[in-house]
Amino acid sequence: MDKKLLMIVVNRGFAEAVVEETRLHGATGATVLNGRGSAGIGERFMGMEITPEKEVILIITDSKIASLVHKKVDEFFTANLAAGGLSFVLPVGHMTGKEGKE
Repeated sequence: MDKKLLMIVVNRGFAEAVVEETRLHGATGATVLNGRGSAGIGERFMGMEITPEKEVILIITDSKIASLVHKKVDEFFTANLAAGGLSFVLPVGHMTGKEGKE
C-alpha cells in the first residue's frame, strides 16, 4: 500500500469545486467536513460577531498521483483567491476498511 492523504481547507462553499478539480486529475473520492476557523473570531460586522466557516476535504489517493493532484489544488487556489485555501499531503502508514474501487 502506497497511499497519501491530502488535507485541504477552504472557505465554505468551495469544497465542491475543489473536489471536482481533484477528480479531473485522478482522485476518485473525497470526504468533506464542515468546520469553523479560529482566525478572525471576535471580529464584528454591523454588530454581529463573525465566525469564519470552513470546509475540510480529505482525500486518500495513490502516491503516484498525489503530487499532481496537490499541484492542481494549488493552481486552483491561485485562480480562486476567495477560496482561502490551505493544503498539505501526509503519508498513510496503515489503513483499515474497504478501499473500494480504484
